[in-house]
Amino acid sequence: MIGFRRRAMIAFLVASNEVEIHGVYYGGSDYEALILDSLD
Repeated sequence: MIGFRRRAMIAFLVASNEVEIHGVYYGGSDYEALILDSLD
């Protein structure tokens, strides 16, 4: 995860030769819960 301009969080995974974007979450979003729900 990385913060972007203090207003959004970008969840990503870096694989051997690609970057996978898993989500862009804006201020006030409970991104941790959303990510954990998507893993179930």
